[in-house]
Amino acid sequence: MERRQLALMFTDIVGYSKLMGADEPLTIELLGEYRRILLAKIEDNHGRVVQFIGDAVFACFDTAREAVNAGVAIQKALARYNIDAEPDRPPLQSRIGIHLGEVSLKDDTLLGDDVNIAARLEPLAVADGICISETVYQAVKDEITDPVKKLGVQPLKNIDSKVTVYLVRPGGIGLRTHVHYFMRKTRQKFGAYRYPIAACLLALIAASFYFIPLWLVPGYSANYVEIADFRNLSSESEEPDYFSAGVTEALRSQLADIHDVYILEADKGVRAPVRLEGSIQKAGENIRIAYRLFRREDNVQIAGGKLDGLYQDIFILQDRIVAEIASYLAKEFELDNFRPAAVKITSDITAYDYYMQGLEYLGKPRSQENYDAAIKLMSTALVHDKKFAGASVGICRAYRGKFELSKVTSLLQRAEEHCLDALALDDSDAHAHIALGMIYRDKGDYQKAKKTLDIASKLDRNNADLAMVQASVYQATNKLDLAESTFLDAIANNPRNVLIAGEYASFLIETGRIKDAIGILENSLAILPDNEPQLSNLGVAYFYLGKYRQSADAFEKAVNIVPTGTGFANSGSVYYFAGEYEKAIDMYRKAIRLSPTDYRLYVYLADSLRMLPGRKPEALDEYRKAVKLGSEHLGINENNAHVYQHLAIAYLYLGNHEQGKACIEKALSLRPEDMDILYMGLRFWVGLGDYETALPLLEKVLASGYPMHLIDADPELKELRNHDEYQQVVLTQTQE
Repeated sequence: MERRQLALMFTDIVGYSKLMGADEPLTIELLGEYRRILLAKIEDNHGRVVQFIGDAVFACFDTAREAVNAGVAIQKALARYNIDAEPDRPPLQSRIGIHLGEVSLKDDTLLGDDVNIAARLEPLAVADGICISETVYQAVKDEITDPVKKLGVQPLKNIDSKVTVYLVRPGGIGLRTHVHYFMRKTRQKFGAYRYPIAACLLALIAASFYFIPLWLVPGYSANYVEIADFRNLSSESEEPDYFSAGVTEALRSQLADIHDVYILEADKGVRAPVRLEGSIQKAGENIRIAYRLFRREDNVQIAGGKLDGLYQDIFILQDRIVAEIASYLAKEFELDNFRPAAVKITSDITAYDYYMQGLEYLGKPRSQENYDAAIKLMSTALVHDKKFAGASVGICRAYRGKFELSKVTSLLQRAEEHCLDALALDDSDAHAHIALGMIYRDKGDYQKAKKTLDIASKLDRNNADLAMVQASVYQATNKLDLAESTFLDAIANNPRNVLIAGEYASFLIETGRIKDAIGILENSLAILPDNEPQLSNLGVAYFYLGKYRQSADAFEKAVNIVPTGTGFANSGSVYYFAGEYEKAIDMYRKAIRLSPTDYRLYVYLADSLRMLPGRKPEALDEYRKAVKLGSEHLGINENNAHVYQHLAIAYLYLGNHEQGKACIEKALSLRPEDMDILYMGLRFWVGLGDYETALPLLEKVLASGYPMHLIDADPELKELRNHDEYQQVVLTQTQE
């Protein structure tokens, strides 16, 4: 029986059974159109249809890239079909799942677990969405231009392995899509798991580690340093090259040995109070390394310096710089002076050069080609120095990366061999133990994985990745209490390590303990406030609980670290539901500065302005801008339902009710089951005072899954909530 690696695609039509029940002849006609579109896009991308199963289609491709390109082309073609279709025809929408794996071929039939995984991914997608597995994502992530959201590890029916899933949605991923998946995950975990009293006690123990009075820590709430990649002054762009990046990584590794000092990689959304920057310049065999250590808050330089020497003396130069910086950090953080151990890597400069080139490829986007290049360069380093343990670890990492992309088990065996070679040369290398532990975990040998990772823990207690890997070993065997205790042990040893705390908070969210996660995130942010990933997670958690003010505060802080139009708009929306209209206005104005042609932002801004006394004239101006921009969009695409829904609200408050009615009816005819359009329709008819139309629409809004707490909080729906029939409609829908 032939074995091949293929990209597998499953698709189906959203609401097919409902369509068939409502109008069988029309649905059969739509099915024909659906298959025509799919066949064309699959063939365009060198795929083939394996099987038709009712409205579902099973197809395969030689590469993940071809499969994802086909999936995106299908969704875009269906969107175009819906725009061009007659207004009274129901929209033709699809869900798609794609997975890359090995299958067995027998008489044109594809068999194997990876086929089942692909089939289980498809139902996870929202309408117009594509759910892809980790292996697919890693193969195409550098080429995807459409919006992507990581959904994390998702339970798949009758699938034992852990599958990390990503959503690709060409039509965009809005706040409500994020909330949909957040609520889905939480419902799963609340229903599937009950926590023993011991777990509650452990959570209390964890909390005690975090409520440490800040005045007990001298000078800073925690001793964090972010290290930026050193610039390469030998090139015009001054962008880091393999050599400058390698030196930077060596400095990070050595400085991480300082007790009570935590090293962060710069420009990853987390800002430390102290930052280290530097540059490297090569001229023939001569080299100059310069650095600057400064406080971020006031940009006051703590120290700076430069060292000159020969390229062959790079290890001596690195040790001298590390010693200087460590001395300055000890003084700044009021710690005992501590000199990190000298670099024990290789004495052969040529081997080191090949090693750093290999590291560059390991740091590039995941692909078989990049991993092969890393293996070749690391192997060349070993030719020059057979006892170079770091090069063997690099080869181990590369083979494991190749395994993650292909799932070919022989690659995992090669990775294990090279890790064992590295440990035979240097059994004090924590990174080698971690890599080997991950290999044992992937092979299902959890006892060996635990033993190996325990050794790594003794060598490097500050490693957040280590705690995550240890916990994943227990999660793989469904020992969630032991997974949690692993995080708590790591926190006990590193009470101010916010990276470990962040991983623990993610674990709590995944297991449905939202309030516990909020507690951990808040205390972690008290230690290191400028942490965009944790602030965004905190904002989503609060939003889910209906705590809009706290959610808005978290979102606003996140966008102050990494400003985007979407981030500001989300912040504005949360402030709007919290009733803090001045702040919502400020956020929407910032979003408009970044996205000045987005007609929707002007409607949201006008809605907020209208809530404040004396601001109605400003609101009307913004509604007029929305009408102008929205009309320009309709000039490009006259069947854009989302433009019509926003124009309806603008026309409503500009007093042009007939034009508003025409717009909302057009939007609903184009996308009759779209949750956002249904909600905007509800707002429109409530604004007109037409409850005879609004109440049946409320039933559809609730049936679509729109969060009840948003309806309760929306000031535009106040009169609806006071209506005599409102509670009955809500009660009927929630019981269903």
